[in-house]
Amino acid sequence: MGPLQGISISLKDLFALDGVEIFGGSPRRLPPPFECEGPVVRALTRMLAVPMGKTHTTEFGFGVHGRN
Repeated sequence: MGPLQGISISLKDLFALDGVEIFGGSPRRLPPPFECEGPVVRALTRMLAVPMGKTHTTEFGFGVHGRN
């Protein structure tokens, strides 16, 4: 049992999740060094939160509007 067990979460495409490609809002996949989970995502998955997928983001998070 974990404190977030069974609670679904979604991650912006700026955050890496093991087994899921990361694009950062760009048309091309980011290089492998960017695909390592960070401490926040690791903590969420250790607490047994269930990542359901990625959400849209502007290219590399640089703006407020984007079309991709």
